[in-house]
Amino acid sequence: MTFDVVGDQVIAGGFGSNFCDNVQAGFGFGDVAGGILAADGSFTATPANSPLDTISIKGTAPKGSGEPWSGSYTVSLGGHAPACDANLSGTFTATSFPLVSGVYVGTGSTLAGPNGVPKAVPVTLQVTLQQGGTVANPGNGAASNYFSSALLKGSIKVQGSPCFSSGATQSTPASAVFGNMVEARFLMDDGSTLIVSGPLTDVTESHIAAGIVLVEGGKCGGFTNAIELPGLDRQS
Repeated sequence: MTFDVVGDQVIAGGFGSNFCDNVQAGFGFGDVAGGILAADGSFTATPANSPLDTISIKGTAPKGSGEPWSGSYTVSLGGHAPACDANLSGTFTATSFPLVSGVYVGTGSTLAGPNGVPKAVPVTLQVTLQQGGTVANPGNGAASNYFSSALLKGSIKVQGSPCFSSGATQSTPASAVFGNMVEARFLMDDGSTLIVSGPLTDVTESHIAAGIVLVEGGKCGGFTNAIELPGLDRQS
């Protein structure tokens, strides 16, 4: 989860999964969920729920910047498998992470495929990321803008690919950090979209465990032309 406070608005984004009998049931916020801060700092944030999965988060915003958040959640999961339908609840404490900032580098290999990549070749990615930026306020439907600590901007350089060499983050859909999960979407110089996603492994934010980098469209579009990337390590 990621929380922002903008005036009297709480903006929250995140995802979750529940595993049961080899079946995964999950929920996601899509873009964001909005809530209104009461005078005592309490709020309720509820995203646009699906017919099968619903979630509600209640909490209290801290009085000081960087202090912990506390609250509770309820989740209802249904329609996945009878054994996995569940009503879950619990409490949480959210702590402040530094904003992601720096240059991350990793080396992987392409997956062999028919479009432009006849065999697996080594590929090096250099990703520059900066967390935080201005986006449209979704909390109350207003056309105003606000600074979101969830937003992620940056650029990428790729060595070894026969299809693209550089790109920059797209404005729509926006790249973002949800909790410890980084999802960066880059529009590449061949017209493709490169999706780099994975969790930050600890609070130092020195490593992003990527796994698979997806390629959509362009000269090398398609899952068979994805890039296997164990991870990205921060250089600066």
